Amino acid sequence: MTAFADWDIFLAIQDFYPEYRPHYNGRLASEAVLWLIPRSIWPGKPIQYGSGRIQDDIAPNLRVLSSGGGYTGTAISQSTLGEGYADFGLGGALLYMAIFGLVWGWVYRVARDNVFSFPMAATYSLMYIIMPLCVRGFASSLIYMGLWGFLVTAMLSFLAGGRRAIA
Repeated sequence: MTAFADWDIFLAIQDFYPEYRPHYNGRLASEAVLWLIPRSIWPGKPIQYGSGRIQDDIAPNLRVLSSGGGYTGTAISQSTLGEGYADFGLGGALLYMAIFGLVWGWVYRVARDNVFSFPMAATYSLMYIIMPLCVRGFASSLIYMGLWGFLVTAMLSFLAGGRRAIA
């Protein structure tokens, strides 16, 4: 599984669900918020949650919990398409891609509306660079992208002494 491209992994996901395991019906996306809770606050947090469940389904034991803490092995990318398909089937894959497109469209519109703003231009260029990594997942990527984008923009806006339009 480690040498396959994201498209190959999506095809493996499509072959696996719902024949061998039913779709998650939104569980993967809803569990992505667990990523925000550190284990120091919640030591009993599940080992696998959100899109990590897909990896355990299609490639069990590819990544295992190490006795010394942390993980050993590797992780595979499920992609926005794969996570949407595992959650809801074909409609979920299309919906997740549409939501991701709307979010990126909003980010672009905010950057375009603030074309003379250094903080927004800097943040957008950094977010544009990491876009290929963001589409390797869905819910956790949107959370990460949102937090990172907001914090970087707020910091740069503060340093520049300006305000930005976000609507």
